[in-house]
Amino acid sequence: MTTLYLTNKNCSVCGESNRFPLVDLSQKLTGIRDLDGRPSHIQRSLVYMWIQRCESCNYCAPDISAECKVDPSYINSPEYKGIIDDVSFPLTAVAFRAHSFLMTSMGSFADSGWALLCAAWVCDDNGAPANAIVCRKEALTHFRYAQEKNQEFSQSHVEENLILIDIMRRIGDFDAAMELCDQELQTDHPDTIWLLLDYEKVLIGKNDTACHNESDMEEMGL
Repeated sequence: MTTLYLTNKNCSVCGESNRFPLVDLSQKLTGIRDLDGRPSHIQRSLVYMWIQRCESCNYCAPDISAECKVDPSYINSPEYKGIIDDVSFPLTAVAFRAHSFLMTSMGSFADSGWALLCAAWVCDDNGAPANAIVCRKEALTHFRYAQEKNQEFSQSHVEENLILIDIMRRIGDFDAAMELCDQELQTDHPDTIWLLLDYEKVLIGKNDTACHNESDMEEMGL
């Protein structure tokens, strides 16, 4: 059973009380994820609850009541306010982008990359493909920084590269996606990884920029 309820959270930056919806999942739901890691079933829509924004000071975090480890000056910076005031993005995407900015200020590129990818998913849902591409391009940059800094953002290095390949495919950078895919195919991997790499190659070869998951791969007989 899934229960939706409201909870009050005091912002750790300004102390103001905010109310947010939360979901209580009494049973664990599993399913096939998208190739870029977005979960399926009810978790798919829960992305909108993964980020909170204080209505008073605009602090954005997964839990605004948790201790803020960011220098508050970043929240008052012109750059942060510019992100907050950008009405061209959906509201939840704005919150994720703002959180990404704060994580970047701390050098947490893995977290900032995931925040930007979540923002891309929100843009997908809201029919804003150009904005989704912007978010994916930024996520790609931050994930690459994360790899340079040895900050893990997936279960293994090849799974990280599978995410990068899918991001590059989704933004239409097919040459770079194919190059990285071929590079990974030169290395020994479990069969499940080989299948995902082969499937990405098929999609790249078709110049396919759409969202896909493993069930699509099975339908193609891979």
